[in-house]
Amino acid sequence: MPGKPDIKESRKIRKLKRFLIDPHFQLRLLLLFLVPFLIIFILYSGSLYYFFYELNTIGLIAKFDSDHIYFEFIQKQETLLWSFFISTSVIAFVILIFGGLWLSHKVSGPMYRLKNHLNDLVEKKQLFEIHFRQGEYLAEVEKSFNDLVKVMSEK
Repeated sequence: MPGKPDIKESRKIRKLKRFLIDPHFQLRLLLLFLVPFLIIFILYSGSLYYFFYELNTIGLIAKFDSDHIYFEFIQKQETLLWSFFISTSVIAFVILIFGGLWLSHKVSGPMYRLKNHLNDLVEKKQLFEIHFRQGEYLAEVEKSFNDLVKVMSEK
C-alpha cells in the first residue's frame, strides 16, 4: 500500500537509533580511532613494500638468476609477512570499531539521559535526581547533579 511505512524498514531504523545514540559524537569518536590506524596501516604497508623491493634489488645487484633460492626465500618471507600483517590489521580494525562503539555508548548514553533529564526539568519546573545505569561513564556527573538537586531542594 503506498504511503504506508514498511515495518521491516522501521525496525532497522529503530535498531540503528539504539546502536548509535548520538551519531554525531559516536561517529567522530570512531573516526578519531580509525584515522591513526589508517595512517599506521599505510606507513607500514609502504615500509614492507620498500623493504622487499630493496631485498630484491640486492639480489639483482648480486646478479642472482631469477630462479635463485635467494629470490624464492624473499618471496616466501614477503608472502608470510603480508598475510600476518593483513590478518592482524583486520583484527585490529574490528577491535577498534567494536571498542570505539562500546566506549562511545558508555559516554553518549549518560549524556543522552542527562540531556533528556534537563529537558524534563524545564518542562516540569521541578528538580529531581538523575540516575545512570550501573557501569556507565560519567558517574561523577550524576553524583554532582544529584548533590545540586539536594542543595537546591533544601532552600
